[in-house]
Amino acid sequence: YSRDLSMKTKSAKYTKMRHGEYYANNYPYGYIPDENKKPVIDESVANVVRMMFELTIEGKSAPYIAKVLYDMNIPTPAQHKAARGKTGYDISNVKHWDPEQIRRIIQNETYMGMFVMCKQQVQDVGSTIMINRDESEWIKIPNHHPAIVSEEIFVKANETRRTFKQGKHKKHTYPLRSKVVCGCCNHSMDYRKRKTPAFDCNYTAFDDTEPCHKMSITEEYLHDRIFEMIMQYASKVTETTNHKETNISTDVLDIKISECQQEKQRLYEMLVSEEIGIEEFKALKIQCNEKIKLYKQQKMICEEKSERYNTAGTSRTGLLKILKSAQKETTLTQELSDALVKKVIVYPDKSIKVEWNIKEFEEMLCKS
Repeated sequence: YSRDLSMKTKSAKYTKMRHGEYYANNYPYGYIPDENKKPVIDESVANVVRMMFELTIEGKSAPYIAKVLYDMNIPTPAQHKAARGKTGYDISNVKHWDPEQIRRIIQNETYMGMFVMCKQQVQDVGSTIMINRDESEWIKIPNHHPAIVSEEIFVKANETRRTFKQGKHKKHTYPLRSKVVCGCCNHSMDYRKRKTPAFDCNYTAFDDTEPCHKMSITEEYLHDRIFEMIMQYASKVTETTNHKETNISTDVLDIKISECQQEKQRLYEMLVSEEIGIEEFKALKIQCNEKIKLYKQQKMICEEKSERYNTAGTSRTGLLKILKSAQKETTLTQELSDALVKKVIVYPDKSIKVEWNIKEFEEMLCKS
């Protein structure tokens, strides 16, 4: 029944799409719903959209347009929707337009009055991963709603839009990619592969009043500093032998406790066979009990030490293996970064704070 209902609901949804009667709740920037949920022009920001197209036709890039919008103090789409009372838009850390937002607006046929649906589909049944459909499968209805720009302007803007197509290059890995964060604005720093590869804080690129404005730090500097931290403590943590000794001593103590218990049994048998008297039996039994108590205390201490060797799902033996492999390297590798580095926080004075993946390692650094 549920599956049949789902199929009927989906069928009704696609029928509405084909007739141009289905509307998502999230309307593009520049449009608002009327009483029938049909998109109508939001005149308060329509001129902003038109300006984007005009500047694009003039040959201006998306980053340039983003800077113009910032200088004009024009709210971003999220800020605009939040100001209109729409919920679900976190604008606590939103400062400027993202160039990618502008590129998407310029490419969106909605702005010339085209109804466009079914651009994506789920990868598999029950999956939440969306994949792009071929454009031939899209549902398109021209002149569906009021256009903010004419078809002529739309086509011209997309013909002159600055696109930088890159050829196919060999894929490289960068150990700290997606792990470097600005300590001022808390945004990820972008990796720039240039003559001297570096991480840049571009979030406040247009605001020269921010302490992280145009902040940059080279990849080489970060690699050297983090690798230095790892190597500084790698030699202090090569205690594999101690760990093995701890396990051996626990086994030895179990044997000693068992021997004392056997000795008590033997003393009892000697008492029964009258080989020793009751007073001698009591004295020897006390000695055995004291030894058992001492061995059990020693075993408890060893077990507590052994338990501390396991933190955050990674055994001390595993950590030792990682650090031993580090001693064979000359710089930070992808494997070391994946195993040890969770996040790198960078500040304007080039100081850094590293959050480590392994709790054991982090605790060692704090104690040292």
